[in-house]
Amino acid sequence: MSHALETGTPERPVSRRRSPVRQQKVLVVDDDAGVLRAMRRQLGLRYQVETAGSAEAAATRLATDDYDAIVTDFNMPVYNGLWLLTQVASRYPAMKRVMISGQEQGLLAPHIRSGLIQHFCRKPITAGQVEQALEP
Repeated sequence: MSHALETGTPERPVSRRRSPVRQQKVLVVDDDAGVLRAMRRQLGLRYQVETAGSAEAAATRLATDDYDAIVTDFNMPVYNGLWLLTQVASRYPAMKRVMISGQEQGLLAPHIRSGLIQHFCRKPITAGQVEQALEP
């Protein structure tokens, strides 16, 4: 005889639900609105995605919100992606840093070797390439 029957309290069914897994929060930065729309649409299936159209706008978002990763274009007006990743690396060292660019990887090789750029994806990119870079 079960304890529940002995005490008169009904047995509760064991929940088979998994606790919700928190999606990684990713900030995508590019001055091309088409790239931002495509990345939000494609990466949004697996990640919580926010976007910024410039390095300055991204710096503002970073100061007011927490992110697990940043995906940034290299070539943007005023401040480029290297400037942004330098800010991220010094202030948020645990944040994953991904650079996307049409530039040759060789140009950015010293920054990849130093660890400033943790993952590099050459444009044109696919969401799959970025997802692979965001994996733990």
